[in-house]
Amino acid sequence: MSATEEYEHLVAAEYAHGFVTEIEADTLPPGLDEDVIRAISARKNEPEWLLAWRLAAYRQWLTMPVPRWAAVRHAPIALTGLAVLTGLALYKPVQLAWLVNLLGGFRFVRLLHFAAMCGLLAFIPGHLVMVALHGWNNFAAWSFVMPMPESRTENLS
Repeated sequence: MSATEEYEHLVAAEYAHGFVTEIEADTLPPGLDEDVIRAISARKNEPEWLLAWRLAAYRQWLTMPVPRWAAVRHAPIALTGLAVLTGLALYKPVQLAWLVNLLGGFRFVRLLHFAAMCGLLAFIPGHLVMVALHGWNNFAAWSFVMPMPESRTENLS
């Protein structure tokens, strides 16, 4: 058996050492819609009035225009999707060779993954700095869209 055949045999074989951890996971489809909001609310055992409030806030959010602060024309950036795709391609490059090739080869996948992760890592501290500089009240937009009834706020923990 050649080294290549032996390698392919090992890659295709099931894990034989018995160390398997079954992890319970909840998943939802990517994106946000009313079904996702209902599913999250059901998993959290939220009261019906809170679900209605969240759905009303979501419907109001759908009517808002996408902000156009700068005179820049670009497609929306989906860093999380890119990070997941490139992460999968890096994690299993042999099994997902078609994905590695689709994304431009292993070296380019590494570069894309690094860039996506840098973008995600810059996003969080950048927004924390904005909150620190401008104050939390300037970012609490939902309180202006649909305020929660005063009688219901004491039930939240």
